[in-house]
Amino acid sequence: MVIGAKNADKIEIASETADLLYHLAVMLVETGVTPADVEAVLKSRQGKQSNVHDRKEITDY
Repeated sequence: MVIGAKNADKIEIASETADLLYHLAVMLVETGVTPADVEAVLKSRQGKQSNVHDRKEITDY
C-alpha cells in the first residue's frame, strides 16, 4: 500500500486496501471483536491529544 501511495497508483492502493480490509475483517471475526467495539475505542480517543512524547535528538547515524 505504501509503495502504491508513493507512486500515486490508484489501482495498487485500491487493491492493497481491499486486502487489508479483508484481513482485518477475518481477524475481527476470529477474535470476536465487533465493529461496535472498535467504534467505542475510537469514541474514547476523540478529543484526546496523541500520546507523543519528546525524544532525544538523534546524534549517531
